[in-house]
Amino acid sequence: MVVATTSRRPLVIALLTMVLAVVLLLLAGQFGPSGATAAASASAGGVGQLAQDPVTPSAPAGPALDPAPTEGDRSVAQNKIIIGVVAAVLLGTVIMGNRIRSARRKKIGAQTS
Repeated sequence: MVVATTSRRPLVIALLTMVLAVVLLLLAGQFGPSGATAAASASAGGVGQLAQDPVTPSAPAGPALDPAPTEGDRSVAQNKIIIGVVAAVLLGTVIMGNRIRSARRKKIGAQTS
């Protein structure tokens, strides 16, 4: 005897769609034109900075082995982190779906036997 169960698939699809929409909106807000101008204006410096005298070094500083990361490097690193997190969430969703499907198949197989 097969018992009719309500399908949770539309609910899961709707939930995943909402999560994806939120992630895309956050990415668009952070890396869009308004986010880029806000970051550029913040890094440009504010009013009221003290003028400093240039310092003349007595000896050469030597080679720069690890140059300071630029704004482009930081944005690339941030993009990689975000993509990694999204990929991990999607992988978890796929694994969870496969486990649910496997359990459902076992349950249906046990009921028909």
